[in-house]
This record gives sequence, structure tokens and C-alpha cells, in this order.
Amino acid sequence: MASSMSRPGPNPALWILLDTEALMDDRRNATTAASGTSTGGHIQVTLLAADPPRDSRFCVHVAGLTKDGGRGRRRGSYRPMLPAPRVLYTEGRLALLSVPVSSSTTDYFIYRAGRRPSLQLLPAACSDQREALRHGPFGLVPHGDDGEHFVLAALRYNEYTGDYDLHVFRSERGSWAKHTLVFGGGVEHLDLEKAIALGGGELGWVDLGKAILVVDVLAKTPKHRVIPLPKLLPVNQKECSSGPRWLLRRSFRDVVVCSDGSIRCVELEHCKRRAEIPDVSAMDVLHDAELPLGTYANMPSHKYEYLGWRIITWTRAMDSTCWRKGGLIGSRRRHPCKRPWPQCLAAARDGARLDGEAPGDGERALPELG
Repeated sequence: MASSMSRPGPNPALWILLDTEALMDDRRNATTAASGTSTGGHIQVTLLAADPPRDSRFCVHVAGLTKDGGRGRRRGSYRPMLPAPRVLYTEGRLALLSVPVSSSTTDYFIYRAGRRPSLQLLPAACSDQREALRHGPFGLVPHGDDGEHFVLAALRYNEYTGDYDLHVFRSERGSWAKHTLVFGGGVEHLDLEKAIALGGGELGWVDLGKAILVVDVLAKTPKHRVIPLPKLLPVNQKECSSGPRWLLRRSFRDVVVCSDGSIRCVELEHCKRRAEIPDVSAMDVLHDAELPLGTYANMPSHKYEYLGWRIITWTRAMDSTCWRKGGLIGSRRRHPCKRPWPQCLAAARDGARLDGEAPGDGERALPELG
């Protein structure tokens, strides 16, 4: 997987695609920053930037960490039993990294790209905040002159109280704080899958099937509200009712913030219809090809005919109370198309419009895309 962040250098408009898994290697360049670890060790992080579409990667080096977890042998060889360092979130020139420094300790760092790169170890947190860091999702909001400070926030559902716990770290204070948020309005336990920066100090935690929980994390007392998402398309609703929702939804829907500050929801649907297995009593001749040799227990009671795919986009301004359909495209191909979803996400992030044809014969026309 890849994330994105501002490319270090004089031109802040340039972007890179960032691999979320870091390398363990002792490399140094102008982007190298160093810090101490919670176990008293030394760590350095280097950004290896590459022009898109190639992935850029972080290189992490923890001094003295060897293959067997001890010191003095095979310097620079990372212990394979430990998870690899990962990039958890990026915003502008900031990146949140998790680095296992021992079998029982994972440290969290904020890397700041720029002419004077820096690496900051986040202080130890209480058990609730450690759980929030471990499971996420997180959001980062730069603030202050030239973004010299930042707020790191994680939102978690509290199954005991039915409320949401907001864990906030403020760099200027160097400490954690916890706030209890009551959203009301029938907001049940949501599967928060990602966090997006909405601007103006607001972060949005997204349940891709239901809603965005919006919180102003810069406010002394965080203000919060709920933005409901459009209903899933019919086939996707049925798919989510019979499988792990959080895993399925990420394969066909995403929510992004466009360059004009609007929110865009993009969804892919594979259209299909159920084709009943014919009743053999209505047939006069049974061909061998129509007589499967599998056991009845392994035979489905019905099968599906693939009809094609379609992609729909919805857009809304930050202060709006409604979603407006941005466009609908699709294809009536008789086999699944493997390319539209990545193209769709690219179009959504660029703010491109997806247009469909006019309805005809009582249904929405789906133009052939080749």
C-alpha cells in the first residue's frame, strides 16, 4: 500500500507516493533525522524520495539492534520476529511512524520533512492511549507559524459507556489528553477505517458504510458533528450483509478530500443477477455437460450472471447538508473489469468529473468504456 506526503524541498506543490512499510537500513542523505528511543537507544530515519509513479520509502536504522535482539553481532540486521516499521499516517510534511524497538516495546515517532528534518519520539501514554495508537486510525493537524506544531488525534469507541474517547497529543505541550465525545443522533458503534484532514483544524473519522465523525481537534473543548454517507449501492449492501464489512467496503468505496476542500465519496459496484438452476423435470434431454459430478452438498442452490460494473461519485461542500451526485459511469461487459477502481480513485483525488449518459428505456444507461 502507498500513502502520500509533501515532497521535501523548496517546492511544496510536489508530492510523492510513500510505501507504508519502511526498510531497515543504515542510509543517510539530506533528509536524515535522528532521535532517541524509549529504551535508551539511538534511531535515525531517512526518506528515499522518488518521482511518481515509483514509490518512495523510509529507511529506519536502530543502532545495535541485531537479528537475535541482542547487541554486538550483525549490526543493521533487523530481527525478523519483530514487525517492520510502518508509516501510519501522513499530512503535509509530517509522518507518523511505528517502530518496534524490542519484543515488548513499540515506539511512535513524528518525522518532519523539510530543509531541517526532525524526528520526535512521542512520550509514553496510558494504556487507553497505547491501545488507540496500536489500532488507530489517526489524524494529524499541523498548526502554528509555518506548521511548527501539530496535533495527533485518535478516536475510539468505548464499548462500556457507548461514547467515543478522543485521545489528543499536542506537540507544544508535549502531553496527552483525553476527551469523551457524545455524538447522539443514533450514532452506534461505527467501524472507523480511516481519518481524513478536512481543514480548519477538523479531522474526519470515516466508517465507509455509514458516516464521517467530524471533530475540531484544535479547539480547547473539541467540537464534533456527524456527516452521514450516501447509502451503499444495492449489490454492495447485499455483499456487506454476508461478510466482514470493514474488509469488503475498502474494496469498493473510498472517501477523499478534493483540492477545493469538498468531500468526495466514490463507489464501485459489480452488477450481477441471480440465475436459478433449471429444474431438470422441465427438460426432455439432459446433456452430459449439464450434469456436474460434484456432490449435492457442494452445489450452490443458485448462481450469478455478471452484468457489468458502474462507478458513482457523490460530492458535498464542508458546510453543506446534502450530497450531490457528481457522475455515473459504467460498462455492460460480461466479465469483471480490473482497471476502473484505481482509475476512479485517481479521478476522485484530482477532482475530475465522472459523467454518464442520459437515462433511456426506464433505466440509467451505462456507456461502454472500450
